[in-house]
Amino acid sequence: MENMSAEELREKIYRNEDGERRLALRSKGLSKVPEALFDLTELEKLDLSDNYLKELPTSINKLKNLKTLSLYRNQLRELPHIICELSNLTRLSVMRNQLSVLPSNIKHLSKLQLLNLSNNQLTTLPDEIGELKELVWLYVDNNKLTVLSSHTKHLSKLWVLHLRYNQLTTLPDEIGELKELLWLRVAGNPLTLEEMRKVLKLENKMKFDTDVTGKDMKCSLFVFHYMFCE
Repeated sequence: MENMSAEELREKIYRNEDGERRLALRSKGLSKVPEALFDLTELEKLDLSDNYLKELPTSINKLKNLKTLSLYRNQLRELPHIICELSNLTRLSVMRNQLSVLPSNIKHLSKLQLLNLSNNQLTTLPDEIGELKELVWLYVDNNKLTVLSSHTKHLSKLWVLHLRYNQLTTLPDEIGELKELLWLRVAGNPLTLEEMRKVLKLENKMKFDTDVTGKDMKCSLFVFHYMFCE
């Protein structure tokens, strides 16, 4: 599979229901991306999930038409900065890898609508993430975040923000400026109900879906899940 020619790979391309050209190389036991793949510049969706990839070649920047890139469940420790040259990307999923940092030039993914970073090793998000003006869904569950950048306030189209099972003790006041936010999930973070109300100042806009539980409200982990309401 790793040594397949461009012609052989091109035969595996199909059009999905939206008419987009898609190549699925999911669960193929790949330890590296076939070099010939980068000749398929017509690709709009690429699925490399469930493999053993430890890095992405810089040649990935040749896929200028790529809109969706799925890298779920690999062994990536970082993303090459050059991935941010894929300016047509609208969906990027890198969940269940080993990422500890994001490229600082992520702001160049200006069309990105969905970014899934769940189940990695991230301790922070770069301030530049606030420049992803089209972002609607941001998933950072099960990482090691200790702080959330106040620059998230600039994500004016954000609907969904998932931060479950991190190490956040507080959230920036500015998160309350996300007027389009529908879902915020912070289950597993050491936040008290009082702290949430103080930081977010949204007492009158909250609808509670689940109870908060924990013996010691000041330090125990608990489930806290709410949505904004009209």
